[in-house]
Amino acid sequence: MENNLKAVILGRIEAIANAEKITKAELGHVSRELLLYVPESNDIDVVNKLLLVLTPMNKATAILFFKHFLPWTSEETQDGDFSRFGGKMKKEKQVDRKLAAIKEFLSVEENNIWTWAGQNVNVEYKPKDFAAQVTKAVQTALKGEKKENGETPPLPVQDIIAAVLRAGIPVEAMLTLAQERIEEMEAAQAMAKAA
Repeated sequence: MENNLKAVILGRIEAIANAEKITKAELGHVSRELLLYVPESNDIDVVNKLLLVLTPMNKATAILFFKHFLPWTSEETQDGDFSRFGGKMKKEKQVDRKLAAIKEFLSVEENNIWTWAGQNVNVEYKPKDFAAQVTKAVQTALKGEKKENGETPPLPVQDIIAAVLRAGIPVEAMLTLAQERIEEMEAAQAMAKAA
């Protein structure tokens, strides 16, 4: 069983490796072809279609690549994330600069999205801001949410505190912080009266 399972796993790893090679090669070719096709045809939708089929990491790289070269605006979600490429840029100088950059880039036959990314994309680990996420979750819970497909009512403060306690926050830590907050408020009130 163990050797059979290992053979299956190794087969899957090989299939993934082959798929990655094909994806990398095809994305390299299509990146050059799109730099030629889109400015001539004004068909930005083909880039948007490509972005829909890419893995998150390849998509992020492609967005940076096409934003750098193509004279098209990008549309964003309400959260400020990239959504899709939209209309062509209006300023002629901007368009001309981008088209000149495409011409220069494509003049080197080896250039593609991967050579560009190797020189221009720095993948950095960005630590999560858990404090901000917790704060936002509590704020949302306090006010509730209205969405197109329904509404979530606000959560009572007692339920939020109960959830925090269930998550493993010690009661003593909460009491200590509450006491510190009370002392800060009293000090601020005393300073306001003295002024």
